[in-house]
Amino acid sequence: MEYERGRTDCYLDRCENTPFASVGGLDKRDSPLAPKYIDPQHARGYIAGYESMSEDLYGSDWKTCSFSWKLAVTINAKE
Repeated sequence: MEYERGRTDCYLDRCENTPFASVGGLDKRDSPLAPKYIDPQHARGYIAGYESMSEDLYGSDWKTCSFSWKLAVTINAKE
């Protein structure tokens, strides 16, 4: 259950364009922390799930790759 919660939170962080927010942010990728709402005894499973989804979404270099804003849509107005 905790494992799936971690995977889901990772996916939701990506959807909200806030990668790794649930585990401490971009600078915590090498040592992610479970959020306070996760019971400490379930933290290891949560982190394992989060890391698993991170690799699925961002690839094997997810701990070191860079992130930046990217335009999703460009609208050209007629003059």
